[in-house]
Amino acid sequence: MALAARDGEERLKEIRPTSPETGLDKLCQIIISGIIAWMRNHEGVLRAALQHDDTRPDKWTAFKALAKATTERATPLLLPAMGKGRKAAKTRTIAFGFQVVLGTLVNAILNDPGPLSLRSKEMETRLAGCLLLLLQAEVGHPTPRLPLV
Repeated sequence: MALAARDGEERLKEIRPTSPETGLDKLCQIIISGIIAWMRNHEGVLRAALQHDDTRPDKWTAFKALAKATTERATPLLLPAMGKGRKAAKTRTIAFGFQVVLGTLVNAILNDPGPLSLRSKEMETRLAGCLLLLLQAEVGHPTPRLPLV
């Protein structure tokens, strides 16, 4: 499990946009594809760790830290593509987006409920699209104005 987590940390360091003008859609695809590729490479270890999470929670700590690190690494890549202003709200939305993505992937590893599996290319496309829509909704959310007194 430690080796899988270390591999994940190394992959995080490699995540970079193709250029400063890389759009939010492309960034979501790059990031989600990287996460899923890592999970596919370590699917057995992840499944075993998840199945024993309740009996050996100390063994899952490295992966929880990796999930947090993934969010922290992706946030400065995604924020510029989301435009200026409302940094705290956008950062929170990015974190929630990763909670949705990682929760879906954990469910796919543990239960494989369908319709898409971890091995499906469509899983990458759908999750990247899901993250994109969530982030776009935050971008389109107008800044609240104070009422005139």
